[in-house]
Amino acid sequence: VLGMSIRKILPGLATAVGHVAPFAGVVLVSLLCGGVVAQNAALFLAGGAAGAEVALLKKIVWSVLGLHSIGFAMGYILPRKVFGLSERSARTISIETGMQNSALAVVLAKTVVSTLDAPSSALMALAMLPGAMSATAHSCLGSALAVYWRFVDGRKSAGREGGQVQPIKELVPVPTPSGIEGTTIVEEDSGSGI
Repeated sequence: VLGMSIRKILPGLATAVGHVAPFAGVVLVSLLCGGVVAQNAALFLAGGAAGAEVALLKKIVWSVLGLHSIGFAMGYILPRKVFGLSERSARTISIETGMQNSALAVVLAKTVVSTLDAPSSALMALAMLPGAMSATAHSCLGSALAVYWRFVDGRKSAGREGGQVQPIKELVPVPTPSGIEGTTIVEEDSGSGI
């Protein structure tokens, strides 16, 4: 509601904030996740981490990678192969499905653990670790997928045009009138001969 009100009353301010909000969001999520991982680093990097701690870390890493990989894959396969949507739509749905709000998981974990009687700082940090690792993983996997699709599109384009790379379509986060960030596909001039 706040975003819609600002866009209605002060459209210039909304547009200006819209240009920096995505970058600010990335920086804030990076700081949040980096802080959580740093709090847990001593647990795993201290001289000779116990087997249980290493096993826990492996479970978290594989769970996070599996969750987001399945999200990206199913977000592409189901719309494209089962429902017959266009390549462009399937890619958009894949990105939206695979990149879930893991930073919210960090905040929720902190909130829930803080309600316990005298939670330790180690317990608090450990509870937030899966969400922080998830936010990092989906950002890296989503970026890698976008780069892969860009490469594939560039190769297809270069093959059809005799070496000239044509403008390609790219997913770009944009603020919506409701103030909730969405994703749209825009054309970008990637240059020629690359």
